[in-house]
Amino acid sequence: MWSVGCTLFELFTGKILFSGRTNHDMLRLFMALRGRLPRKLLRTAHPDIRAKYFDDNLNFMRADDPTRKLDIPDRPTENLLDMIQGMVF
Repeated sequence: MWSVGCTLFELFTGKILFSGRTNHDMLRLFMALRGRLPRKLLRTAHPDIRAKYFDDNLNFMRADDPTRKLDIPDRPTENLLDMIQGMVF
């Protein structure tokens, strides 16, 4: 369902919803739209995969400096409806 929604957005607007260049950037964009990933989900993720993006306290790490965390708010910072309504055709 998520993929269908993303595809419909892109077809309707002509814009790429998540245009990140790396997996790290795509995850950051996803969390900007949907909010922070639930801690339960992060705790159950495979440890090797989780360690690429999150520290031991489940804070999202910067891609260029893994010793520093990125402040990801619990609630979304982007509004999908605003993104769709702001498109000029």
